[in-house]
Amino acid sequence: KDLVGEYAQDHQILIKQEEAVGHAVRAAYCYGATEIVGHLTQDNTLRAVADRLWDDIVGYKMYVTGGIGSRGSGEALGDRYELPNRTAYQETCASIAFANWTHDMGLRYSHAKYVDVLERTVYNAVLSGVGLSGKNFFYVNSLQSDSGATRPDWFGCACCPPNILRFIGSIGKLFAATRGNTLYLNLFAASDIDTVTEAGPVRLAIDTRYPDDGKVVVTVKSGTAPHTDLAIRIPGWARNEPVPTRLYRFDNPRIPQEVLVTRNNKRYPLEVTDGYMLLNGPWSTGDTVTLDFDMQVQKVVAHSGVVDNAGKVSFARGPIVYCFEGIDQPTKEVVSTVVSKPFVAERQDKVLGGITPITVTANRVVRVAGGGLRLGEAVMLRGIPYATWANRSPSSMTVWLPGSLDAAEAPALRTIATASKVSTSFGQNPAAVNDQKTPTKSSDHNHPFYHYWPHKGTTEWLEYTFPMAIAVESVAVYWFDDTGIGECRLPASWSLQARVNGIWAPVVTRDAFGTDGDKYIHVRFAAVKAEGLRLTIQAQANWAGGVHEWRVYGVDGSELLP
Repeated sequence: KDLVGEYAQDHQILIKQEEAVGHAVRAAYCYGATEIVGHLTQDNTLRAVADRLWDDIVGYKMYVTGGIGSRGSGEALGDRYELPNRTAYQETCASIAFANWTHDMGLRYSHAKYVDVLERTVYNAVLSGVGLSGKNFFYVNSLQSDSGATRPDWFGCACCPPNILRFIGSIGKLFAATRGNTLYLNLFAASDIDTVTEAGPVRLAIDTRYPDDGKVVVTVKSGTAPHTDLAIRIPGWARNEPVPTRLYRFDNPRIPQEVLVTRNNKRYPLEVTDGYMLLNGPWSTGDTVTLDFDMQVQKVVAHSGVVDNAGKVSFARGPIVYCFEGIDQPTKEVVSTVVSKPFVAERQDKVLGGITPITVTANRVVRVAGGGLRLGEAVMLRGIPYATWANRSPSSMTVWLPGSLDAAEAPALRTIATASKVSTSFGQNPAAVNDQKTPTKSSDHNHPFYHYWPHKGTTEWLEYTFPMAIAVESVAVYWFDDTGIGECRLPASWSLQARVNGIWAPVVTRDAFGTDGDKYIHVRFAAVKAEGLRLTIQAQANWAGGVHEWRVYGVDGSELLP
């Protein structure tokens, strides 16, 4: 009685739940609390729940950035391997909740795989949620955007901004931990550590520019108990494991990865257990341990179950995931290239607050007769840390790039529709209707779509303004419908008007204005030389709606701009 279901994780008794489902933020806080209560009460049943649900997320439902939550509908975790890029929800609060839960798991097990995931989530998914100014925020963090995005300075649902501030303000708790007489050094940042183990006080100074640079120097300060043991994490990415599951892997990894460790300037053997290198005392004031990680750029590929990433690659340097904004590229359609080899560029202190960009060799994709594709001229693409995107003028962005022709998108043609200005009565993402991307079905969330939710049962319009008066005689519309996922449905009815000499009038046609889904609806009409066209859409009662694609044809039957 009064249960909500999977959305609120009350669809089943908690101890019987085998898969992480429902609202992603609530899920991570709920499962994290399960871990804490299990620890405090020494309840191994609750601990087992936290274990298997964490494994489910990291094995099947986590983005390469460490973020979680693939569905906008219900702000939810999706099915296994359901990790779309354009429609990734990846709410900032979900990343923070997941980071906190993962940190607690690491404290329980003293296993570096949890810190590896924590580090990935913090440096990518969490930090993407706040702009470099510290004054604007993302609620949703997509992994691909066709027109770019701008972080607003506030939301009506204002959970993410204060959550970010609270998390960053307490981030020092993630750096190190103690157990017995051992200090665990988890995250690498320039800092001073002053704590106590069973062996006595520990005072260390950490000098590093990690993750921008791979050198980490740990110096023992006065007052440190000599017989403290020091466990230093050797990150999974430095051991050719971007994540501790098969969800992502390096493509052609460097084997072995080079990790140089010295103790008081003498080479120290690298022996790793559970992701940590253990260094025993005694220690003296001024003793140093230096780590040098090989910070080469690596290609990352996803498990074959992640359909949206088939044939695609992403790039990482250490824990940092990179993205590619159109503003930095010789071609703004970066998804119309095929990439090959990555290189590290020099650090640029005056760009985006100071970053180390990467460059990637690629080839443009060009159309050939018959509609096929081939590789064209070579270009160099520039990648920036994902967390720093959308801090300049709005621009296209993607994390995953085509690694083969099969995964590349055909470059856009200059058609009547693509040359038109798009305007609407209301709605989100109107640029999707003329992007030349045909969905697989009306409910396809992997392709961009325009929608006018939360307006329900309303009459809305969608309009093209042509660059000049053009003789046209047909259109094709592909409706959006997310039945079973969200609140958009096929329209109740629609009509088409043309603007001639500044006056809107219905087109003359005998064709039916169809409202079927999963296909283009074609309507032919008496040829008219128009300055624009308008779809007037009547939504079903109590439902919103939308459009995937709207094509326009001239009197010669061609979409191409005359």
